[in-house]
Amino acid sequence: MKAPALLSSLVSLVALAVAALAAGGRIGAAIGGIAALLVLLAAAAYLGSAPLRRASARRSLPEAPVEAGSDVPVAISVFLPASWPLLVLAVSDQPPPALGSVPRPRLLSGMRRRVNLAYTLHSVPRGLHRFSEIALEAGDALSLAPRRIALPCPGRILAYPQRVALDAPPPRGGSDQAERLPRGTRDFQPGDAPSHLHASRTAQRGFPQVREFEMLGSLPHVLTLFAPACQPADLELLLSCAASLAVSWLAIGDPVGLVPAGAPDRHLSPGAGPEQERRILGALAELTSRHLDAASVPRGGQRADLWLLTTSAQPGQYPGRVLRVGAAAGAGAVQHLSDLARCLQRLEP
Repeated sequence: MKAPALLSSLVSLVALAVAALAAGGRIGAAIGGIAALLVLLAAAAYLGSAPLRRASARRSLPEAPVEAGSDVPVAISVFLPASWPLLVLAVSDQPPPALGSVPRPRLLSGMRRRVNLAYTLHSVPRGLHRFSEIALEAGDALSLAPRRIALPCPGRILAYPQRVALDAPPPRGGSDQAERLPRGTRDFQPGDAPSHLHASRTAQRGFPQVREFEMLGSLPHVLTLFAPACQPADLELLLSCAASLAVSWLAIGDPVGLVPAGAPDRHLSPGAGPEQERRILGALAELTSRHLDAASVPRGGQRADLWLLTTSAQPGQYPGRVLRVGAAAGAGAVQHLSDLARCLQRLEP
């Protein structure tokens, strides 16, 4: 029994004893009898609840990830061994603090062997939320001698960032999706255009060398997230924009990578397909402000369609396209997720 509960019980019994002595006579005897009965019932409840340590619990949670802001139904079942029938039970789930409080019903145990409880978590925030136990409290009607038993019951809810559907994925940077980027040189072969000859490389190698090009349209998209000292609302908006962009590109088969500016260990190499979508959305679900806070913007270093999503009004020079997000990012920044498509249309190539 916890100290506060024990102290409360003692105070109640002492108050009854004082009242019995003060009243005296039959009234005092009646009060004393009531106090004695309460003590006996509390002792019986405390001793009779010992078998409940063998109880077990099961929790039903959504198996698939949900989207932030969704309402999530939860069901729990507690399986009870035989115990004293006059026990008063209180069953409560113990969700992570970010999910708020849940109902805590009290019921007479009687001959129950199973207790079911269903409730709804409203507006679940983004993140990975881990459950660990279900609390079972047993005692008498006045809770003079309660016993608390923690029943292990692990579980989790993964909430992806909110997303908005984009009618058409934003094009890659550059004036033309088929823009060519120089990749290197190679030996001249019949059929090569003379205009592709590389004079200095030819002089160095002593054999005609031609430039090789890579089509910009074949490059992966890489999202760099940079949010120094950002507000929580701006962080959520930034991650939602990143999720919306990534999903729109992956839906048409384009490879996408992710670079949180302040967490090199959480970079995701470009990839495509449903598995990459799960990786990116899962990573975005668990990012915090410290993962996006860095001394400067990473410059990439890979050949890709580079995108910088930032909450900073002046992130500095960046070799790709820059999308500013949030209240601190200044005029023209995305202020609401519903504005994303319109702001993308205004981006310069």
